[in-house]
Amino acid sequence: MTPQRFLKAGAAAAFLGLAASPANAIERTFPPSDEVFINPERGFYFPVQFRNVPSLGAIPAQGISLIYADIYLPEYRDGPIAQDRLDNIVASFDRTRQAGLKAIVRITYNHAIGDDDAPLSVVETHLEQLAPIFEAHADVIYGFQAGIIGSWGEWHSSSNGLTSEPNRRAVIELLLQHTPPGKFIALRTPPFKWDYTGGTALLPQQAFTGVPIARLAHHNDCFLASSTDVGTYPGDSVELWKSRLGFDTQFVPIGGETCRVSEFGTCGFGIPEMERLHWSYLNIAYNQDVLDDMAPCRLEFERRLGYRFRLVSASLPDQLVTGREATVRLVFANDGFAPIYNPRPVVLRLLRSDDVVMEIPLTTADPRRWLPGEGLTYTVQETFTVPPEIIPGDVDLAIRMPDPSGALEGDARYAIRLANPDLWDAAGGQNVFLRGVPLQAVQPGSTWAVR
Repeated sequence: MTPQRFLKAGAAAAFLGLAASPANAIERTFPPSDEVFINPERGFYFPVQFRNVPSLGAIPAQGISLIYADIYLPEYRDGPIAQDRLDNIVASFDRTRQAGLKAIVRITYNHAIGDDDAPLSVVETHLEQLAPIFEAHADVIYGFQAGIIGSWGEWHSSSNGLTSEPNRRAVIELLLQHTPPGKFIALRTPPFKWDYTGGTALLPQQAFTGVPIARLAHHNDCFLASSTDVGTYPGDSVELWKSRLGFDTQFVPIGGETCRVSEFGTCGFGIPEMERLHWSYLNIAYNQDVLDDMAPCRLEFERRLGYRFRLVSASLPDQLVTGREATVRLVFANDGFAPIYNPRPVVLRLLRSDDVVMEIPLTTADPRRWLPGEGLTYTVQETFTVPPEIIPGDVDLAIRMPDPSGALEGDARYAIRLANPDLWDAAGGQNVFLRGVPLQAVQPGSTWAVR
């Protein structure tokens, strides 16, 4: 594909002498699809220790776009990270990009209860060393889990007293300071966020602004394990905390893993819980017994973890005319468990064969605000002018939702596929929803404008 803003007409291009009459509107509706397919920043994740990472190319073939990147540093609990280890982390991020994946990053110092973590002074040194690496690879970082404290970085069993409220606060502030602005930092239990914010809830107008309360997200590493998810929620107020969490996760993500078999590890309980709490990602490798128990709803997890955007309808004039305005109206829905949480542009493309004739940014569209829910739809309307230089002829229309980073914007693996049949163009990373729309040159002297 040869992307360009528009194709210029040659000197020999002639006007078609069209009659100056109003255009009728094209009105189309689009059915949903039940197909399971890969999309960025959502779904099952695959755990990877970021040490001598081999090729990760086999992971996307399993329908997975996320990895859990465990930066495991037990040998550096008492001092700085060695340069060769830093180089290894860089190489691991490079392999993540090569595979078309994004990483959920966590720093850990031990993988067993009773083993040591690192003192706060060493944690600060490590984050200062890692900050430039995180910044350089921010495009392939989905977000962070706070990690660092205690066994597996799960904020318990700290050998250095890091589970105290002042030290938890200090770790959060170091992470906010040394991770790329706007990236989420997930905390192990909801009360940890409320302790940090002084009991203040995130307001919708604060969402996605980059202020600390809008960056602090959630992860649950004992999902469906007991009535409290093994202490994730205080036992005397589980419903209160889930209610708070369900509101917060409209604007910040939650994900994690299961940890042990329980009566709650069923489809009948797990699916409504994921809907209520807006789950975006889940460990595909652990706990396998729990995942086996929930095998009957495995496909629903694969379809609905995170967002699942689809096109409901589209309307536009039945012909486009150079030099004139046209208005397109698109209606979207979200059949997933959650919205998307990182910025995501929405672009309308006019195509001819494999060439991009024109791109129109849909500036009113913010998929981060497209919450799931039966009957909820989101209308995007944009008026644009077709440049007079464009060669007349039929065009196809496509919706493209690329990664916002310059390095990944052109990589189709990081573009969003809509949940409609027969729209996805994998090579172009776009959803082609109308074909053969006439694009015509206006007759000289005509005063007619496209509605």
